[in-house]
Formats: sequence, structure tokens, C-alpha cells
Amino acid sequence: MYSLIFYLLSLFQIKSGGLTLPPQDFTNLNTTFIPTGEWFGIYDTLYLLTSNGHPLSLFYNIVLFIPFGIYLSALFNMNRLKRIAAIVILGCIGIELVHLLLESIGLVMRSYNLQKIGMLTMNIFGGIFGSLLVVFIRLKSKNLIKDAVG
Repeated sequence: MYSLIFYLLSLFQIKSGGLTLPPQDFTNLNTTFIPTGEWFGIYDTLYLLTSNGHPLSLFYNIVLFIPFGIYLSALFNMNRLKRIAAIVILGCIGIELVHLLLESIGLVMRSYNLQKIGMLTMNIFGGIFGSLLVVFIRLKSKNLIKDAVG
């Protein structure tokens, strides 16, 4: 459960670019917010990699949400794909809504892309792919156990 909490906190940091207190005006920002050499600069760099229009950012968004689907399937023992897909979709939309709220207040960096729908779709696909991966591994392990026993 602690790894899930750490994952969700890290996911929020990566997807938002990190919280800044006091609120900042990010409209004239041309470079990264925090220098890359600092610890939180890693999150800032990952935010820029996952939020720009580069095709690799689609891949990064899929990879970011695979653990989300794995946690839902493995940790909470969910097996129904409809339920997992609904939770993944609501979770991804919730993350984007919180990001928009914090962005309007000035606590996180503004998004400069118009591909939010594409990124949201890749996030959902990554979460569902992670849960399908767990289902596939469970089926293969049951078959291996069945072959070994009988």
C-alpha cells in the first residue's frame, strides 16, 4: 500500500510539474522551472517530456499509467475489465481536473499543449494495459501450475 501512495505522489509530481508555493505566474516561462541538477528538477524534466507534443510523450504517458492498472488489478484484486476501465478513466480525468484547478490558481506549471485529449487517451490506455498485463500473467501462472501438478 505504501508503494501505491508513493506511486500516486510521484505521478502527481510528474503530471503537474510539481507544486510551487507561493503561487507563481508561469506565462513567461521559457525554460524548465527548476534546474535539472536538483532533485525536483527530475520531476520538472519528466513533466516537460510527458506534456509536449513529441511522439515520445505519448509513449511516456502510457508507461506512466501502466502501474496504475497493475495496482488496481493486483493490489485491490479487481478482475472485471469494465470496473477497472471505469476507475482508470475516472482517475485520469480526475488528475486532469485537479491539474487544471491548480493551474488556474498558479500552484503548478501551465500546460502549453493542445493535445490534452490525446494524452488523456494514452493515460487511459496505459492503465488498462497494466490491468490486462496482470490478467495475462495470472492466466499464464494458473496454466503453469496446472501443467506442473497434473
